[in-house]
Amino acid sequence: MMKPVFLIGFMGAGKTTYGRSLAQQTGLRFVDADDYLVERSGCSIPKLFSERGEQGFRQWERQCLEELCRMTDVVVATGGGMPCFFDNMELMRRSGLTIYLEASVEVLARHLEGTGDRRPLLKGKTPEQLRGYIAATLEQRRPFYELAACRIDATRPDIVHLLGELVRYAPQD
Repeated sequence: MMKPVFLIGFMGAGKTTYGRSLAQQTGLRFVDADDYLVERSGCSIPKLFSERGEQGFRQWERQCLEELCRMTDVVVATGGGMPCFFDNMELMRRSGLTIYLEASVEVLARHLEGTGDRRPLLKGKTPEQLRGYIAATLEQRRPFYELAACRIDATRPDIVHLLGELVRYAPQD
């Protein structure tokens, strides 16, 4: 049995896309933490934000993370803010392998344009506002992301292969 693999990074970095590919390559199960939260709460993320605010959302997120940390043989695509609240990053580091998928503001902005309907924190932002939001928020979150055991440029053409190698050689207790 293998400890969980947590893919972390800003929204739009490719955590879900690469996580699915990694799970398929390694035979592990894939879990998107946001989808898991929606399933467990019975409520969409935009609805959770509107009804409970960001703090209520982050509490639900923490509860789900505690459950995900007890799973084995799983690749978890975390929400972009998940590592930055409570002691979530430390919990993930103790529980499994943490991998930061790093991307530039420009790459993230290209991936995120037009996704505000699905991402409450981006709703109503113009392209210029989006880039400003990404730059400012990434600056705040980077210290948490950089606590990951591994850091990979999310634009590498061989990223899925490299992720597979990291998982294959990750120490297990």
